[in-house]
Amino acid sequence: MFTQVSTHWRQFQISKKNVARRWLKVSLLLILFTISISSLSAATEVYFAQALRGSAARGTSCILIWNPTDTAASVTIKFTNQAGTIQETQGFSVAAQATEKRTLGGTGVALTVGSLKVTSAADSILETLLFSIMSLPEVGVLSVQGNDWWSGVGQVDDQVNTGLAVRATGGPAVCTLTTYRANGSLTGSAPVNLGADDQTAMFLDEMIDNLPTPYRDCFSLHCEGSVVAVALRQRRSDGFFTTIAMGNSEGENEAVYAQAVRGSAASGTSRILVWNPGGSPASVTVRFRNQAGTSLESQTTSVPSKAIEEIVLEGPGVPLTVGSISVSSAAGILSTLLFNLSGLPTVGVLPNTGDGWWSGVGQGARSLPGAGVRHRQEEPHPQFRGCRGGRKLLPGTRAVAAHRHSNALS
Repeated sequence: MFTQVSTHWRQFQISKKNVARRWLKVSLLLILFTISISSLSAATEVYFAQALRGSAARGTSCILIWNPTDTAASVTIKFTNQAGTIQETQGFSVAAQATEKRTLGGTGVALTVGSLKVTSAADSILETLLFSIMSLPEVGVLSVQGNDWWSGVGQVDDQVNTGLAVRATGGPAVCTLTTYRANGSLTGSAPVNLGADDQTAMFLDEMIDNLPTPYRDCFSLHCEGSVVAVALRQRRSDGFFTTIAMGNSEGENEAVYAQAVRGSAASGTSRILVWNPGGSPASVTVRFRNQAGTSLESQTTSVPSKAIEEIVLEGPGVPLTVGSISVSSAAGILSTLLFNLSGLPTVGVLPNTGDGWWSGVGQGARSLPGAGVRHRQEEPHPQFRGCRGGRKLLPGTRAVAAHRHSNALS
């Protein structure tokens, strides 16, 4: 699907008729996905490595932009197709403390895969992009800045596939995608060469010839030139997507996931995938705390150099508990957390470090999709679409996660 847009989205084998048939069941499904939420830091130029431009019927992207400052901010968004051609530009002003929603494309616009660039003279705007394909749930994409190295965790088997979207920023980029096994051994590599502002999006098993499957391991992207990247996890049975966090540093000593669950395979649980990009083994401790701050589980393991370790928080008969997870190591490590509730698509949660101020963009309505921090609904205005919580300084150091849910027939 990433490389070619067609009526049937042939890579996913999901037509409009199949989607409608799947969704005409009587049960009600709660779809969850992570939306970006930011601390005080922001940038004058950010990118979304994956975006769509089309119509409401076929699929498109909407961008929610918040200006948390006390003065108006001038913002420009540019959608670029995979060949690096700008197909749409919108320039507008966002009032102080206001949110602006912009939608790409329009009635009758052909569906196109590409990327989005957001620039502003102000350095404090915050943004979230949501794209949708036909009647499937929306997917949140993270805004990032260019870097010459990215890493992530992929899964390719008969249930799940992982896609990678990459866009060059500012000039051509010559990259190498490398996949590894859990023990650190190399399983394959492939060139990823992009012209200025070009974008490519493919599944790992399309990019790496003879990728051994089932595959649930790590990959890295090394570039000469600056790129942005995002990984998307797709469930084969229904086409649902989840955004997966990717790292662009040599690792962190501590990462906090503000949303996690601990339970059993039947009720729901969390998986933490830890990668050690360093040259020597790293001792890693994963700790789960409930919402009262009580530590309910702690696991410490040694991760070999260039290797990946999967840590699962579950056990037979363990009651389902909501809480948070911290991942710590004396060496720099990279991690991704995935949690699932019984029968629902897997949700990727983004790691962060503590800060005293956070902000995000939310949407809520009693009969429409809603957003909330840790799913705590606060009875917003029936047509709320704005900045959840406003500009509020939280005492102490906090890590925060936001998720968006939609009610859909499954």
